Amino acid sequence: MNHKQLEDLADIAGVISDRELSKVRVIMAEMARLRSEIAEIQDQRAARQADAALDLARVSGAEMAWMAATEERLRVLQSQHARLRAGHEQVLDVARKAFGRADVARRLAEGAGKRR
Repeated sequence: MNHKQLEDLADIAGVISDRELSKVRVIMAEMARLRSEIAEIQDQRAARQADAALDLARVSGAEMAWMAATEERLRVLQSQHARLRAGHEQVLDVARKAFGRADVARRLAEGAGKRR
């Protein structure tokens, strides 16, 4: 391959690497959002359990329904987070390989340019 072809290859490999890293960032942002929502629900539940005062919600049984609903929501969020973590590992592996290919292509192009 000549220098121009190697530069083109390095450019394409860089674009692919950027695309794969973008996928990683999207997944990480979604994981952070889920962690935040999980923490918020857990904090609300802890605050509610720490409040020892009897109120209308406790007496009427509404609190039990709220606790069941928040428990279900936590289960769903934690399940989504676990799926994202598994997908994150796969996407991260692809991004690492794409980055490595881009780095090698860039070095080859630089080396070919120096020999000219």
